[in-house]
Amino acid sequence: MQESETYEVFDQAGDIKVAILEVQDFNFETLKFSDILSMLTSQLCYVIDKKTGKKVPGIVFARGPAVAVLILLESEGKTYTVLTEQVRVPVGRPVLELPAGMLDDIVGTAVREVEEETGIELNLDDMVDLTSFLEPSTGYKVIPSPGGCDEELSLLLYRGSVSADVIKQLQGKETGLREDGELIKVHVVPYETLWRATPDAKVLMSIAIYEMAKKEGLLPHKN
Repeated sequence: MQESETYEVFDQAGDIKVAILEVQDFNFETLKFSDILSMLTSQLCYVIDKKTGKKVPGIVFARGPAVAVLILLESEGKTYTVLTEQVRVPVGRPVLELPAGMLDDIVGTAVREVEEETGIELNLDDMVDLTSFLEPSTGYKVIPSPGGCDEELSLLLYRGSVSADVIKQLQGKETGLREDGELIKVHVVPYETLWRATPDAKVLMSIAIYEMAKKEGLLPHKN
């Protein structure tokens, strides 16, 4: 299905540089992982230079803003991270990731996604926006794949303390919204080995910002 829509794209000075004129929606009713996802929808946008009228090389996967949460849990002198495992159709295999979701309001979305995907109830006052430590020129967001996707991520941090029993209960817990086709398994990973436990870019970006913010004394004291 092809729709005719126009999206204006601005540079940092606020000038219109290009317009996205054609949007194609591809709906795949039947998937190899049909027991996991009933439909995969993506938007591929062709970009037109308004000055020349010529198509700019490449296409855009229009996904929009999202949020992910780095959860650090202290238990008996050790720090653990909570990850989710689910099959990702584009790569054709399960991936360990930070709990994440598409954005309406940053903190509200983060809390909702964590509770849905892990079952952990978060205290809003304990959330720290890691991306707020970036330079203003970044828009206080990270961009995982600027060459092909418009997704911008806010990365949040949650720090808490739990008993060893809670760590055991979380490990392998099955969760997610079944009516939305989410089949999610929770994994608890020692923070010291997190950097090599997953290919998820959200994890690696969160570690980098967290460690630098901690080194420079930017993190607020934990409640």
